[in-house]
Amino acid sequence: MNGTAHPAPAVELEGQETLGALLRGAHQAATRAYRRMLEPLGLTPLQASVIGALLQRSGVSLCDLAERVRADAATLCGVIDALVTAGLVERRESASDRRKTLLFATGRAAELAETLQRATQAREQALLSRLSAEEAHLLQRLLRRLCTVEQPVR
Repeated sequence: MNGTAHPAPAVELEGQETLGALLRGAHQAATRAYRRMLEPLGLTPLQASVIGALLQRSGVSLCDLAERVRADAATLCGVIDALVTAGLVERRESASDRRKTLLFATGRAAELAETLQRATQAREQALLSRLSAEEAHLLQRLLRRLCTVEQPVR
């Protein structure tokens, strides 16, 4: 093998649905369930993901946070604005580079940590309840692999 990439052979999927449509459907189902769990808190699933990520590691840039929650920075701007208004996130100027703004979870966000953790665990349990342990591990490995697929250049 000389190290050059060869195109993967075409794969014929079973049934009429494309893989993209099935992934979208699975994502929508997971999001619907999570949205219902978060509704009493007045948070969206993406807002909860942002808070969770900032509770794990505060003091990050918008671009770093976007990468961690798998969202684009443009979408995240509005989410951060809403969380700042709600008193759950604050923006601070970087001490080392005044041009850079860093994002931090507030004490109010920390008060939600346990509730958000329970909601996340309930969502995961609802998703996993339809799979055997072996299927769940296989699906997780396959989805991780798909998350690294590069978009073709056009």
